Amino acid sequence: MLQVYFEKRKYEYDLMLLPEMKFVNDDLCFGVKESNIRKFVDRYALATYKEKEVIEARFNGLDFVRASVEMVFYDDLSGEYSYDVIPLLNGKAQEKEQCTKEENMRKWSTEIEEARIAMEEKLKVVVPSAAKFAKGEEVEGNYAGAGNWFLCNVEKVYLGGSGGREWVYDVVYKNNVKGAGTKEMWLRQKDVAFTDNFMVGKRCTCNYKNQGQLFKAKITSYDRRNKTYSVIYDNNVKELGVTLEQIKMI
Repeated sequence: MLQVYFEKRKYEYDLMLLPEMKFVNDDLCFGVKESNIRKFVDRYALATYKEKEVIEARFNGLDFVRASVEMVFYDDLSGEYSYDVIPLLNGKAQEKEQCTKEENMRKWSTEIEEARIAMEEKLKVVVPSAAKFAKGEEVEGNYAGAGNWFLCNVEKVYLGGSGGREWVYDVVYKNNVKGAGTKEMWLRQKDVAFTDNFMVGKRCTCNYKNQGQLFKAKITSYDRRNKTYSVIYDNNVKELGVTLEQIKMI
């Protein structure tokens, strides 16, 4: 019903429409019967949701998302409200949806939003099991993932990788080359027998063929796959496949 002001004349009224609501091109309506007039009720003031209000709305039957009311409509015949709403994703307005019913809307709760943000943050970083290697530990690193393993020291341990869910390491190799962000799969416990070829070239006594007799020798090489050594005795006899247990450093 139109918002009006009037002058009473024997139960008939001359009506003038307010500026915001015009009837055809004529501002005045003469002799309007009382049966066609009722007290003005500001239906929009009674709407559950107001323009520019931040709410939660369900679009296309999906879950509720944060949204903003752009416009309010009232159907005088059905007595129902509908709304034009704009979803807000990451705080930015998206394409609006028209004539959204109140059953697909609800008040925006800061508590719900805070709980949702906290849950998202919690799910964002899933801490894996404890790191395999510790800061300061000497390990072997697969340099640049190329398959060549060298001794290095762990300088820093932190969560990185996809979604911050993987342990990664900053390491420093013996030649002072740094390997930042080295994946855990590219590190391994150092081979005690290998120790960066530390034993190769050193003098030792060796249990010849593991028969219980020790002779002086020199370690010439290390077989990484079998974890055995090659030695040459002082009488120039060579022996391959020597285990660490057979060797005693001089």
